[in-house]
Amino acid sequence: MAKKKKIPGVSSVEVNSYSKGMMKDLNPSLEPKDMWSHARNAKNNSVDGDAGLLGNEPANLQCGLVPYTIIGAIHKYGDEWIIFSTDDTNSAIGLFDDSKCEYTNLIDDACLNFNRQHLITGASKENFDCTWQVYFDDGFNPSRTINIDDIPYIQQITSQPGDPCVIYENVLPLQLDCEKIRLAPLVDTPCIHLDTGQGGGQLRNGAYQAYVAYVLNEQRVTDYMATSNIQTIFHHDVNAGSLDVQITNLDKEFEYYELVILSDNQGQKVAKKIGIYSTEQTLVSIDFIDPSLVSVPLELLFLKTPAYEKSDSMYVVNDYLIRQGPTEQFDFNYQPLANEIQAEWVSIEYDEAYYYDGGNKYGLLRDEQYAFFIRWIYNTGEKSASYHIPGRAPKISGFTGNGETSGAPFSNGSELDTSATTFGNEYNFQIYNTATVTGVNMNTVLPDGGVVVAKGEMGYWESTEKYPATRPDIWADLCGEHIRHHKIPSEEVSDKLKLYNSANSTIRVVGVQFKNIKRPRFNDGSIIPNIIGYEILRGSREGNKSILAKGVFRNFRKYEIPERSANSNLQGLYPNYPYNDLREDVYFHDGTGDSGGFSLVEILGSNNVTEPVPRTDGCESSFTDSKDNFPPLEGYTKDVFTFHSGDLMFKRPFLNTPEVRIYGSVHGDVEGYFIKSEEHPKNKLLRNQGAIVAGVIGIGYALKQVRGAVSRTSENTLFPAYQVGTVGPNSPVDVGNPVSAFATLGEAAILHGAIISSFGLLPLAQEDVGDVLAFAGGRVGLDATNLATQAADGLAGTLFPFSLPPKTTIKYNREGNAGNLPNTLQAFVQAAFLNASEIAFGAQEVIDLMYNLVSFEDFAFKFNSSSDINNYNKVKKGETFRTPIKQANYLGSSFQIFGDIGEYKVNNLFRPDVVAIQTEEEFLEPHNISNNTPIDKTRYTVGGDADSDFGNTYMKKPETIRTTECSMLYGALKFEFENQYGQLDGIKQTVMNSCIFDIPASANTTANFQTTPIVDGDTFIGRYTEKVIMPIFTDFLYGQPDQTPYNYLQRINLPYPRFWMDTRKFDTGPMGREIATFGLANTSGQATVPNDLFYLDRGKNTCGGIGGWFSGGAKLNPAFQMRYAYMYTHVNGILSFYTESEINYVNRDWEDVPEKKIYSPFRYNNVDELFDARIIRSDNFYKYDYSLSPSRFLTNLTSFGNIQPRDYDPLIAETCYTYYPKRLIYSLRAQQESKKDNWRRFLVNNYKDFKSVVNVIKPINQSGAIIFFPYESPKMFIGSEELKTDLGTKVTLGDGKLFDKEPVNMVNSDLSNEYGSCESQRSIMNTPYGFFFISQAQGKIFQQQGRSIAPISDVGLKWWMAKYLPSQLIKQFPELEDHTLGDNPVVGVGCQTIYDITDSVVYFCKKDYRAKEEYVNDLTFDEASGNFIYSGTGSTNSPGTRTIGLPGVPNPNVQLGDPKYFEDVSWTVSYDPKAKAWISFHDWHPELSLASINHFLTTKTIDNIEDSNKSGGTIWRHNFRCDLYANYYDVSYPFEIEFVENTGQNVNTVRSLEYQLESYVYKGDLFNGCGDDRWHDLDFNFDEAIIYNTEQVSGLLRLELNPKEDPLNILSYPIVGPNDIKILYSKEEQKYRFNQFWDVTNDRGEFTNSEQSIFITQLNGYIRDLNTNNLNYSKSETQRKKFRHYYNKFILRRRVSGSRKMLLKVADTKLNLSFR
Repeated sequence: MAKKKKIPGVSSVEVNSYSKGMMKDLNPSLEPKDMWSHARNAKNNSVDGDAGLLGNEPANLQCGLVPYTIIGAIHKYGDEWIIFSTDDTNSAIGLFDDSKCEYTNLIDDACLNFNRQHLITGASKENFDCTWQVYFDDGFNPSRTINIDDIPYIQQITSQPGDPCVIYENVLPLQLDCEKIRLAPLVDTPCIHLDTGQGGGQLRNGAYQAYVAYVLNEQRVTDYMATSNIQTIFHHDVNAGSLDVQITNLDKEFEYYELVILSDNQGQKVAKKIGIYSTEQTLVSIDFIDPSLVSVPLELLFLKTPAYEKSDSMYVVNDYLIRQGPTEQFDFNYQPLANEIQAEWVSIEYDEAYYYDGGNKYGLLRDEQYAFFIRWIYNTGEKSASYHIPGRAPKISGFTGNGETSGAPFSNGSELDTSATTFGNEYNFQIYNTATVTGVNMNTVLPDGGVVVAKGEMGYWESTEKYPATRPDIWADLCGEHIRHHKIPSEEVSDKLKLYNSANSTIRVVGVQFKNIKRPRFNDGSIIPNIIGYEILRGSREGNKSILAKGVFRNFRKYEIPERSANSNLQGLYPNYPYNDLREDVYFHDGTGDSGGFSLVEILGSNNVTEPVPRTDGCESSFTDSKDNFPPLEGYTKDVFTFHSGDLMFKRPFLNTPEVRIYGSVHGDVEGYFIKSEEHPKNKLLRNQGAIVAGVIGIGYALKQVRGAVSRTSENTLFPAYQVGTVGPNSPVDVGNPVSAFATLGEAAILHGAIISSFGLLPLAQEDVGDVLAFAGGRVGLDATNLATQAADGLAGTLFPFSLPPKTTIKYNREGNAGNLPNTLQAFVQAAFLNASEIAFGAQEVIDLMYNLVSFEDFAFKFNSSSDINNYNKVKKGETFRTPIKQANYLGSSFQIFGDIGEYKVNNLFRPDVVAIQTEEEFLEPHNISNNTPIDKTRYTVGGDADSDFGNTYMKKPETIRTTECSMLYGALKFEFENQYGQLDGIKQTVMNSCIFDIPASANTTANFQTTPIVDGDTFIGRYTEKVIMPIFTDFLYGQPDQTPYNYLQRINLPYPRFWMDTRKFDTGPMGREIATFGLANTSGQATVPNDLFYLDRGKNTCGGIGGWFSGGAKLNPAFQMRYAYMYTHVNGILSFYTESEINYVNRDWEDVPEKKIYSPFRYNNVDELFDARIIRSDNFYKYDYSLSPSRFLTNLTSFGNIQPRDYDPLIAETCYTYYPKRLIYSLRAQQESKKDNWRRFLVNNYKDFKSVVNVIKPINQSGAIIFFPYESPKMFIGSEELKTDLGTKVTLGDGKLFDKEPVNMVNSDLSNEYGSCESQRSIMNTPYGFFFISQAQGKIFQQQGRSIAPISDVGLKWWMAKYLPSQLIKQFPELEDHTLGDNPVVGVGCQTIYDITDSVVYFCKKDYRAKEEYVNDLTFDEASGNFIYSGTGSTNSPGTRTIGLPGVPNPNVQLGDPKYFEDVSWTVSYDPKAKAWISFHDWHPELSLASINHFLTTKTIDNIEDSNKSGGTIWRHNFRCDLYANYYDVSYPFEIEFVENTGQNVNTVRSLEYQLESYVYKGDLFNGCGDDRWHDLDFNFDEAIIYNTEQVSGLLRLELNPKEDPLNILSYPIVGPNDIKILYSKEEQKYRFNQFWDVTNDRGEFTNSEQSIFITQLNGYIRDLNTNNLNYSKSETQRKKFRHYYNKFILRRRVSGSRKMLLKVADTKLNLSFR
């Protein structure tokens, strides 16, 4: 036979290698030779490397059995993982050690409440003490954290009661305390009460407040959630204060708490951490605060960190714990219920020394409006928004004014009726305080000792501002109405509201209480369960005060201005003194009396005024005569007042209030007395009698000069002495009339002129004196002869009570010009020649002698007094009690023009500063405006007052204390605040009570609650004191020598002082001129007698003759001098009255110099020292540390609450603002060395909101991260490295620094494309090759490349992924997309990514189902339960499930994954980032996957019906084993490879397939990894093959080894079966070869309409089954066609790999070129 000729080029061998990857995108004819088109359970390496080969994947190894289905795993450290598992009833937490392949159960407790629908994410970190803390979230339970090395079990106290050491032990059996593992722990809010300590200490003066936070590991884990009352400490001399901190309701679940004290000392505010204390210690005493203690930033005290109840997931970025999708407490709509809360005022009595003893209850200001709010407390310590408590509704009828208060009654009126007033048309509530009394004399004793004596309904008040008009769902009946606040009653409403109860010596503080408080509810009306209490807040009045100040009003007094012109209407005014005596002012006269007429030039020193100054002179026989002769100054104003209030004088605010409101009158006792003016020089004031005597002698001296020399001799003669009070037996001398006195005494001197001569003063004979006096008497027509003997005897016995030397005889030898004339003629001649200077000279000698003989006396006195004003009477009905203010000003120590038109000139010289008020309407006097108010009678002198003449009663005892009563008006300066507080959202809110009001656990859901009385306002009741000083003169003597010349009339303060003196010595010159000229000389304004130099308060009947001065009952003054007589330099009083103020007057400070001391009944009451002459011109001293006032304390200036925003909508709040899926919140940065757990601290501002839901956040670089969104492209941000914690760093409310730079998009694509969106949390894996993540909805898988992303699925699997990556179940049931089952590969659907760090291979896993077509229309998804509801009929029993249904009955409990209803369409595919190629599909479809140090782990639930002990969650280690391959979760799967042989456009015929395959069995310790040795199994091969192209298929080829020792058996092959063809393969030279295949396609449709596919691809997209309907294995040999195509595909498969590691190197396909 001829040999066939070989045709060149008609046969070839095509070689395929496996160095690249799997390719499904290219047409097979274009597929490269180094790629493959499909692989299943394949790897492109082995444990020994073998890169570039394809082999079967190792089986996974079960490493541990977990009690239940694993729902989460958190990497701890190294090979350790924290595992979370549940069966939806029981829950467990355990520790898995990958290195040991060992799981240890740590906790198994149902209280964990895990659920398989809610997977767990979280993080862990090592604590400072080397323990490990785990943080986790599931979006279902509260966010949690647990120390796995110190598990908090429920404990009980085992120590005995009373033991100082409290011992806790775990309750057995162990039970987890799930409340202790909350990230935002449940806490009991402590109650803190601060008091002054009982003992001494070293605390500085100031205000103090205590704060408490709970502590773990010596670090604070909660906000400062409890705040005490404000306690003030004041000690003038030293820092001697101490504090007692009493803390109750401490949460014993915490072992410790931190105590911080906030102090405000003279405006220096600092918070110091006092220490950490056991929660068993409830009393902390503080005597000293060490400045070196740790300071706490003030903002932290007020920081209210949102305790997010839970979040969807947790991540760690740059050591920050980031929580995604936080859930806050429901922002409920409580305002409609708040509208129903009712407020009542309460009057509470405390001892008058309450604030002196450190009392800390501060009241509400009477007649003021207050805003109140309520907010609710959660069991996490969180606090709700604040809700406005409206004032009560107006009364439409039956309103009777303000009870018995001031103002005209308007019974049966309405609070909203208008009345015409001086202010215009006003509503009744704007005029009257409409509060009422509902209870008195309850005498309820409060825990602090206060006694509730009355309560009542608040007054009505409304603002011009209105509640929102478009929100009836929130404001209900108040919608669009005027905002209503609460008006505190005034004193007028009830006697029980008087500031002071004199009967009990108590003050009355006004508090508030609330009732009809209902629980908050959800929108559906159900009770919100985790609310445990509430607290009341009040609005700060800073900037919202309608009352500027309260105090007393004293009427101004009037005086006429002497120098004013005739056409001037200027009225002189001076402040009343010493209190408010409205009677005539007896210290001054009106200038209308008969006086000596000193000129103003002399008195005032003015050169332009010449009119005489009316002055008092002469000697009055009584105080009444003085008033009659010189009428007192009278007149006062009823519309101009001085106003006395510490609220004005300490701060001096601008006086811009428009209204005066009088509440009534106050009165009280005044104790006054007179004392001499300190250091005032003493003086000698001679009486007129002495001057007369001196004048007589002066005349005699002058006559002697006319007569000439006189000689005399003496004989012993004894002159009898006469009794005091007579001149002779019964001869009074009128010393008030100098001329008369001269005559009378002259007659007496004629008889006994020798008395004068014998006195040795002047050489006058008896007859000479007699002649002179007779002549003087003759000038006024008196008969001197009849009185001569009596006068002489009187002079001898009275003026000179001594005897001449014994047996003295006097002889006169007259010489002179008239010596020889008769006596009468001599008198006329001598008188004609009298010389005034000689008279004066002679008289002055006598006066000087008298000055030397008489004693110095005190005549300058002053009046000192103090008041105790503690009684109040309200304004009578019908009287004016309010009026506009026309003018208000501060008056200094000067003259000042005052009045709205400048009509007043106010004299306030050398007096304390004061406030002047001019009103539009007049007010009645205090005793007329109120019933039972006494007339003020506090102004008097030693001798009398406006009504009475005291005679000589007090003349010798001016220091006698006398008690009178003062009275004055009490009221306020008010603003007409029509929109007080403004809008509600602008009100600063401060907490009113240091303890929350608890909701009793036993209270039913419909219970209403009420508060106890709350006394935590901003107002003190205290005694305000100030000095009232009235200087009678502008200056006075102090410290000068006695008898210093000083004329007080030249220093008058007001015209005209009644009592005055000129302390110069009496000069006889004017008197001499008067005598010498027979009264014709002009001596006006000159003192002719001593009484012209003073006018004193001298008592009654003190102006009698010489003898009368020392007889009878008025023994006051010696004959020649004044002794008990007074003028006054000052009239002083201490104004002391109770008032309300923001100033705590008991803490009013002073300095230790006299002029800076203050009067205080309890501390310092030395009135004389306060009015000492040295400091009398000093103003009142005002020194106060406003930090001692709660109104100025920091907590009153910072808002502690906020109402809901204007756009609040309860429905939106429920659906949008409670759960924040688009928000990331982040903690403070963790630092291992810190004991503080910063991952529990989420500051208020440390969050970031995005436009889309945040799905995952993954860290990159040093501080950055990538944020993935389900509907948006990923964003990258670079975190700030400046963010610091409080380990020597910055802590604020949160500064947002982590997101300081706005995240940027990683791709440039329209938002609508959602390019790179990621729906699956677990599909993102960070690897050394960058991020890999799945975008399921888009059907793409991406890899991060720098700052961008690339779709790696587009190279090799682009269209396959587009088809099979999107969830088929979600497509069928779109509502699953936003459900937890939509991204839950455990019991739902979802994707995840895992990285094998050893092989550098990334695995992408998709868990998915598809409802079977026959059931899909009868299945609905129940979002609430997470189950499917089957509405069809039939049993749901199916193999492997526990779902039980009844035939023919709809079963509502179809579980996802039930194979009866659902097909599992899950897949796993691997990617090699080194080769940038896909590798294979895999038959392991995990529930969860975990990365590990040198491999990776997956989890799977095993439901072992036969052995429940083997049921539960399991952990499987991948790519670790070498003893088993292609076996996953104890199930073997085929190892399969498909590759393409193509020849471009050439059609070829496949002759045979030849490939190199090596199979190994590894030896060694397989459990600890693959051994170093392996055995080559020479004949282990694939056992199935399929060859196909677009129109041909070989069917299933069963590969069997060529029988090497049975040649005959070879002839039996191929063996054609109904479902496969068994063919032989040979193994030669390390190559496997087979060639027994042909086309078994049943019908290619070439001649028919058949449209049968070759394969039927399962819904998972990677498993294909031959279409048996298109196979015909029984074709005759003549129909067995060869494979002829330009490409053919080959599938090699090993059904069970067992322990053999298969490595496919190359495949050679032998082809023949088709002749066609």
